[in-house]
Amino acid sequence: MKITPLNEFVRLRESLFNEKAAIEARLLELNQILGFELPGSAPKPVSWNPDPTQLGGKKLTMKQAICEALANGPLTRKELGIAVKAAGYVSKSKNLLSSMGIVLYGKDSPFKKMGKRFYLPINLNPAKAEPANGLRKAKKKPMSSEAKAKIAAGQKRRWALRKQAK
Repeated sequence: MKITPLNEFVRLRESLFNEKAAIEARLLELNQILGFELPGSAPKPVSWNPDPTQLGGKKLTMKQAICEALANGPLTRKELGIAVKAAGYVSKSKNLLSSMGIVLYGKDSPFKKMGKRFYLPINLNPAKAEPANGLRKAKKKPMSSEAKAKIAAGQKRRWALRKQAK
């Protein structure tokens, strides 16, 4: 019989099922000996996803954890992932970086990017309330209605001249 990828897959799948059944049987036997399970009951899958407050950690939102990590300065996305975990954020996601991408690249994201590094704008970063050079950006002043009218009249003149030139 010729070995094809499909035949190989079927053979490997069957061997994995056999191995799984043997492991489950051994686990049931061990559970019965240790008194964890009633005889004849199947072992329950075990998942461990602790509540961070039970472990003495703090419950943070993703946004709070990122703010806390960026308070020390700009970080790349990978560095930010490590810093967010170190800040105490517990993720249920298998891929923390993709979850962070939703917050970092979202429509109303407060985080800014310069090159490959993310940073907190001054108004969100309490550690750096004053810019390094001591200068603050001037606030935009509202435009008066007279100024708006002058701009509109000038634009209408330009449109009229362009239309005459055709």
